[in-house]
Amino acid sequence: MLRPVACLAGVAVALAACGTLPIGLEPPEVSLADVRYAGGTLFEQRFRLDLRVINPNRRDLEIEGVSFTVELNGRRFARGVSDQAFVVAAHGEHVVTVHATTTLGQMLDQIGSPDDTRGLAYRVEGQVALGGFGSLPFASEGRVGIERRGSPVERGRF
Repeated sequence: MLRPVACLAGVAVALAACGTLPIGLEPPEVSLADVRYAGGTLFEQRFRLDLRVINPNRRDLEIEGVSFTVELNGRRFARGVSDQAFVVAAHGEHVVTVHATTTLGQMLDQIGSPDDTRGLAYRVEGQVALGGFGSLPFASEGRVGIERRGSPVERGRF
């Protein structure tokens, strides 16, 4: 008698969990739209990031928050979270301003190990928390500036 009740309880829990998963939703496209210095101390610096969130789905995404990390030139630079709620319309986009924090060590790592390219390669990845549907992961990358190709052009001699 106890075994059937336990099985029924397990099935009920599994069905309830499936009801909160983002079934059939594609992850949003999240890209870095802007970065601004927001102050800091010697050991910690804060930045305001504008993230452009694009919804590829046929239904609105009710986002309750976001957590993310930012890499620059292949090295972790900053991370942040936000509990700011917003809605991205179906097949629409929304720009949200969030805060990210970096440490002195992460800043020095960027300055002390310059890449051999001009410009800045970045990667933003994380998750958006959906109202009542769990969360969806996202990742995007890009480059700001011009990549150096080969050795510099030698100027002719007279």
